[in-house]
Amino acid sequence: MKLKAHMKYLLFTVSIFPILLLSFYNFPSADDYSFAKASYQIYVNGGSFAEVMGAVFNRVATMYNTWQGNYTGVFLMSFTPMIVGGRGYFIVTILGMAMLSCGILYFMYQLCVKVFGLDKNRILSVGLLTLFIIFQCMPEGMVRVEGLYWYNSTIYYTFLQGLAYLFMGIAISNMFEKTVSKIVCNMIIAAVLAFLLGGANYLTAIICGIFSFILVIVGIVFICFSAKKGNAGSSKIETDPWSYLKDKYMARLTKGSVYNVLPAIVFFIGFVISVVAPGNALRESDLGGFSPIKAVLISYYYVFSVAMSEWTNWAVCGLFIISIPLWWRAVKDKGSAFRFPLIIVIFLLSFNAATITPALYATGNISAGRIQCIFWIQYVLLMELAIGYFVGFASKFIEIKNVDSKTSHRIFVSAIAMYVCFCILCVIPDRNLFVGTEALNEIASGTAAGYSAENKARLELLENADISDVVIDQHKYQPELLFHSDITVSVDDWTNQAIAEYYGKNSVVLGE
Repeated sequence: MKLKAHMKYLLFTVSIFPILLLSFYNFPSADDYSFAKASYQIYVNGGSFAEVMGAVFNRVATMYNTWQGNYTGVFLMSFTPMIVGGRGYFIVTILGMAMLSCGILYFMYQLCVKVFGLDKNRILSVGLLTLFIIFQCMPEGMVRVEGLYWYNSTIYYTFLQGLAYLFMGIAISNMFEKTVSKIVCNMIIAAVLAFLLGGANYLTAIICGIFSFILVIVGIVFICFSAKKGNAGSSKIETDPWSYLKDKYMARLTKGSVYNVLPAIVFFIGFVISVVAPGNALRESDLGGFSPIKAVLISYYYVFSVAMSEWTNWAVCGLFIISIPLWWRAVKDKGSAFRFPLIIVIFLLSFNAATITPALYATGNISAGRIQCIFWIQYVLLMELAIGYFVGFASKFIEIKNVDSKTSHRIFVSAIAMYVCFCILCVIPDRNLFVGTEALNEIASGTAAGYSAENKARLELLENADISDVVIDQHKYQPELLFHSDITVSVDDWTNQAIAEYYGKNSVVLGE
């Protein structure tokens, strides 16, 4: 039974193994060097850990005053695995995928199991399927590169997005926690995470800001109505959303709801520190974004035109459909917990749209792969939650009779088998259909190995103390999942200069 129970974890691990395996052929590029150059030079010249950390914090302060106020993001981008050598760059993908996986699974567990009382094992299955969609069906191009394989983007966006879900899961858990010691412990952990997330990228920060606002509202509501918890079963429960929430959920809230106000306040303090950075004003002068109202309206438009229209192909739709029976079994006998679906849909749609509003306000577009990656992650998660809510709502009106568990299980397995067979047929002509198959193709074709060999040859030149002016051969191999950008033939190019300073060279150029 234990083997069967853990089979889903094994299958998920096997499915993402090619993605992780490809990361061992990966190497740094572009901003990886510019952010870490000072700390790396201190390290290779025998500096202490304290001196390395001093260089990292100095970088945070410099960027805060000259370019961006996202202190947590700059810290992580400056304190990179590259400090101890570019050959450890494979950890980038592992860190990003691990944090996002833990964050989403924990968040879904707390929301669906603790709040709605759904079946734990089924929810974890849905969570793994959600992660599978996110990782395997990620839109092609730079979304995959910057979301999974480029350190500066992966740690700044994917990793911190996972941390945000972890923060939200801990706060939700605290709402229903009864033990005072655990409430305080959760509050402290949530407060630390909240401050870190206050300095995250603004896409992740806006999500945490909305959630923190909800935490404050829930805390205030708990204080105002704690004396009326015994009013469960009000006659208004069928028609009045407010009475329904009060009777169904507020009666179960604990003092942890009040304690959650502190992490929310801490987040807003950190967010304000990030927003008022002098560097933001300097950077904003170089960018042209939309007005606040236009940014909000276009955000809604992109949910439909980009996420639903462009990204939701047959493979994604098939996986969404496969999740329906999982949700059905998870919500069994819990249909009364799902009411007012229209309100929920509007909220989830707005929550998704809010994800990209900061980018549209600041730059007027979401063309960067890292921005689209966060948009994609949030879209898939919220879509799955919307599907689950509608399935729960529908379960009150639909009753399936004369179908035993074995028969339903066979139908479900058969549906998955048909989906897999169809995927295999489609992957043969289009090996980029899934991230995993694209990774396998780049490994099997030798493109990844060639790219790795070329980068190792470059490292030998760059780490050679006898060479001051380095001329590097152009890449013959450029794996679509690994290759982000390269240096140029101009010695004045910012990337060339960053690499030269990183390795202590007079100049670094690309051979013509």
